[in-house]
Formats: sequence, C-alpha cells, structure tokens
Amino acid sequence: MHQQRVLAHINQRKKEAMACYTQALNDIPPNTHRVQKCLQKLLRALHKDRAHAISHYRHLLANSAEAAAREQPRTLERLTDIDRTVNQSMQMLRRYPDLAAKIGQLMDDYIQALRSKDETPGSLLAMTTDAEQAILDNYKSELASKQAERERQRVQEKERKEQRKKERSELREEKKRVEEALGKRINGGGYDADDVEDVEDEQQKNINVQNQPHQEKEMEKIVTTQPPVPDSTIILLENTSNISSVSATEQTSEHREVDDEAVQEAVEQVAKTAALRQEQSAIRSAHAINYESHGEPSYAYSVRREVYGRTKDGRSIYFTLAFAGMALMAAVVVAVAVTRRRTQRHPHTQGFVEVDQAITPEERHVHNMQINGYENPTYKYFEVKE
Repeated sequence: MHQQRVLAHINQRKKEAMACYTQALNDIPPNTHRVQKCLQKLLRALHKDRAHAISHYRHLLANSAEAAAREQPRTLERLTDIDRTVNQSMQMLRRYPDLAAKIGQLMDDYIQALRSKDETPGSLLAMTTDAEQAILDNYKSELASKQAERERQRVQEKERKEQRKKERSELREEKKRVEEALGKRINGGGYDADDVEDVEDEQQKNINVQNQPHQEKEMEKIVTTQPPVPDSTIILLENTSNISSVSATEQTSEHREVDDEAVQEAVEQVAKTAALRQEQSAIRSAHAINYESHGEPSYAYSVRREVYGRTKDGRSIYFTLAFAGMALMAAVVVAVAVTRRRTQRHPHTQGFVEVDQAITPEERHVHNMQINGYENPTYKYFEVKE
C-alpha cells in the first residue's frame, strides 16, 4: 500500500513537471529562465523515481535474495525507462538551438550531479541498459561481500569461544593434578591429620608464651602513663595513693621494669587536674552568688533570651507560610486558566471516536472523512431524487 502511494506521488510529480516543460518550450518566444526551471523540475522528479527504485531493490537484497532476483528485471526496466525519458527531454531542448547553446551544457552537468548522489561509480554514469545492469550487479556483489565478512567474523568468534573453553578445561585439569600431587605428598610423609593439628597447637602455644611478657609490659606502661578521670578531689587523691602503692608493690614483687619517674609524673598530672577542676567549680559558684545578690535568679537572663528568640522565629515562620500559600494559590489560578483556554481551542480533545481496528485502510479513511463532514454523493443523489 505504501509502495503504491509513493509511486502515485512520483508519477504525479513527473506529469506536472513534463507539462510545465512542454508549455515553456511552446511559448513564443520561449523564456530561457522558465525552460531551465521546468527542465530541472522534471529531472529532479525523474531522479526521485530512480532513487526510489534503487532503494527498493537494495532493501529486497538485504532481506531476501530470492525476492530481489525476481524484482531485478522489473527494476532494470524501470531504470531504463527513466534514462529514456531523460534523453528525450534533452532532445526536445536541442530542437531549439538558442536554448541549447545557453543551457544545454548546464543541464548535462545537472544530470551528472543528480546521478552522482546515488553513490554510482564514475564509469557507470552512462545512461544505457548495460550501465544500469552493472549498477545492480555491483550492489549485489557489495551485499555478498558484506555477508561473507559477517560470516567470517562469526566463525572467528566461534573459534575464539571454543579456544577459551578449551583453555579453561585445561586449567581445571592442571589444578586438579596439582591438588592430587600435594595430597599424595602429605600422606606419603608419614604424618597423620591429628599429628599435624598437634604440631600446630604446640607452635601456637610457644608463640603465646613468648609474646606474653611483652604484652604485660605494654599493659603496665599504659596503666602508668594514662591518668584516670576522677569525679571529685577526694576520689582523685585516693586513686593516686592506690596507684602509687600498687606500682610500688609491683616493683618490689614481680614487675621490676616499671619506671618510678613515670609513676611520679602520672601522680603529679592527676593532682594538677584535680586542682584545676576545683578552681573552675569555685568560679561557677561565685558567679551564681553574684547574680543572686542582685535580686535576680541565675536563670532569668537565659529565659528572656529564649522567649525573645522564639517570638522572632515564629514571626518568620508565619511570613514564610503566608508567602507559600499565596504562591500556591497563584499557581492554581494560572493552571485553571491555561486548562480552560486549551479546552476552548481544542474541543475535539474532550471526547474520542471509537474506530474498529479490524477494518481495511479504505474503510478507515471513509470513516475519517465522514467525521469531518463527508457525505457519499451516490446516497445524496438518491435522496434528492426521492
């Protein structure tokens, strides 16, 4: 159906262009510019017909070689008719020597330029049956070479997949042989699985025994160098005395390697921290007493600041909500106005027309015409007659 519509449109263009060209030549005296434009219009219509024929043939070649072989004679005949029409048009121009001298060479160049758009080789631009046959054969050979190239690539890809599969299987077999060889070597050495586990446990115990003194030394250094964080001065002093006594006992009994200077530094640091905390608590209490002596509680200033801040934040929130509400209302009004205007411009969108999907294209076209006000003239004739 599409093919028929395209051919009808092309034939209509050729008919109109030929009528224009004939009328321009019959004018007395003939207008050179008009003759040139009409001839160019005719040549473009003929080239459109030629391009459509070649495109249809190449489409058949790509989809079905048998259909292309059946269509090739008709395509060749169509191309030959187009070339014959072009030659006849140029012969009509040569009947007028003045016009041929002015635009003859220009039209020949125009024809060659149109033919070159079809990707036609320069040696095949001659408008003969043999040249058209050579063009069709050239398209066929190009398609055959492309298909052969795709087939070669497919075979290569298949070979690569088989090679990778073979390499993977060889790798699995090699891995399996290595595992079997290692298993035989372990069993042949005279070791049992329980013996191997006992040896590993013994090695782990030796490593732990060797690392235990070093770990105890590190823990002692951490305890002596890190000062505790007490809650009050009395607890701090008790902790410092306990730490000093414990460290002294450990020095005399088991761990002789603890440094006395580090213990002394830790005790001094704890004492300084306690004194600093005591001074800060004294400053806070004096500050509170100063506020209470003036007749105001210590929390009055902070309460007033909090109330003021909340009032300001509340105002800003109210302004924000009011602005957002106004913006939302304006958006709704604009949307309603746009919707009403669009509905007034396009009333056909307010409903739909149910069309049977099983009908033919001709019947669907008639239904569309009837929707737009078409009436069958036959029925109208009989109605008027009655």
